[in-house]
Amino acid sequence: MWDNIIGSHIRRTNRNLLLANLAILAGLAGWGYLSERYLYNCLQGPFPTRLDGLAGIKDAGKIRRYFVSVDGVQPMETNVQVTETSSGGGTPKVKATYFAAPIGGRLLLIKSPSATASSSYQGALVVVPNDIRAYFQNQLDAKGGKFEAIFLPYSLDATDFRTNALLALLVSVPLGGLALVNIFRAIRRMGNPELSPIVRSLQRHKEPPAATAAKIDQEMKYSPNLSCLKRVSLTSNWLLYHAPFSLTVMHWSEIVWAYQKVTKHYHSFIPLGKTYTVSIGDKYGRIVNVEAGFWKTKDSTLQFLKVLAERMPWVVIGYTGQLQQAFKKKLPEFVAAVEERRKQYRPAGEA
Repeated sequence: MWDNIIGSHIRRTNRNLLLANLAILAGLAGWGYLSERYLYNCLQGPFPTRLDGLAGIKDAGKIRRYFVSVDGVQPMETNVQVTETSSGGGTPKVKATYFAAPIGGRLLLIKSPSATASSSYQGALVVVPNDIRAYFQNQLDAKGGKFEAIFLPYSLDATDFRTNALLALLVSVPLGGLALVNIFRAIRRMGNPELSPIVRSLQRHKEPPAATAAKIDQEMKYSPNLSCLKRVSLTSNWLLYHAPFSLTVMHWSEIVWAYQKVTKHYHSFIPLGKTYTVSIGDKYGRIVNVEAGFWKTKDSTLQFLKVLAERMPWVVIGYTGQLQQAFKKKLPEFVAAVEERRKQYRPAGEA
């Protein structure tokens, strides 16, 4: 029944839906695998750690449990703060303050969200940021000192450790759930093509969807494709626009409006080019936007509109704000006016 052009699009969209959502799940699983150490510390940490235990750590990047909590800290002021200034200027806002705590003959740098010292901290053991390291090394240069001799090779970042995990959770759970739902949908549609949105969209025609699909298949096989746009097929009675996950089918009698849309692209106020789109509206209020791409595609969109104007002279071609308002807010009147124009070109009773 569906061994035709419509059936091939049904299979294509189902396959794309399945593969795209499998890729999403694979991406989430990959992120979880690569972030396993971080997630483990989020879920199991912070791990209570003795001060003398910190002194023996040589590379914080290699330890399993790096989200720690420490007590009995005796922090000292360093007069180093992390500030943030808004783009509009104004007074800088203090985001964090650095303290230094003596541990095992050297100093541990502590990045604290509070400007007040504390005897207890919890945070991640991380590499000392390059700018912070350079600042203290610059202070030591006058005394002939070395950063490695005075400070531990890592710092304790006591700012919020779990923020990234919470953000990831807010994104990954809904995204993963949606991917699972779409995979289930794709599998069901593969087993029963009648469940495809493409088939449901054909139900608005007088004949059963399978009969309409057979007619379209015959035209696609024996009629020339009048379209110069890659994703659009235009026969003597039908327009088919195939997107990666959908197929839009319009009978010529349904099309009421078409126009070219030009979008200018900039990066840092530098023009990058224009994209050209043909927008096609039907009597149900749908608008299909067919992107032709960059650069030398203006001619192809204009040529497509020319073909529509020649083959369907009753269709409104062109864009104005007034036409947009009429299409959005007065669609029945818009369609009726087009239908009156169509009667001038089509014999009475012809579909």
